[in-house]
Amino acid sequence: MISQLNRNQLWIFFGIVFIYIINLLVSPGFNGGADSITHYQISKFSWKHHYLFMDQWGKPLFNILFSPFAQLGFKVVNIVNILLIFWGAYLSVRIAQNLKFNRPLWVGFITLLTPIVLGNAIS
Repeated sequence: MISQLNRNQLWIFFGIVFIYIINLLVSPGFNGGADSITHYQISKFSWKHHYLFMDQWGKPLFNILFSPFAQLGFKVVNIVNILLIFWGAYLSVRIAQNLKFNRPLWVGFITLLTPIVLGNAIS
């Protein structure tokens, strides 16, 4: 897929990466209100209080997957969240390729620039 990128598409991709980095570094807080902090704290303290791994408010799959990263801090959880968003965009491009879309790369760009995805990247 990378070999199919032309110069303009690479600039767009790096521009989107830059938007996510600026969003992470410059934003004074986070999106999602207290819900974001609650999910983070449940996954962070699940190693001390094991029943939190299966806490329904914190979502057990999130707790299990993110608890190692939560030990390193809230920004690390945000970085992992952003990496998962880019992986999801990559998978959407692959699906678009399998469906024989004319420009499958634009599906990934649209996925990354959707306002709800961009806003919740740091939550």
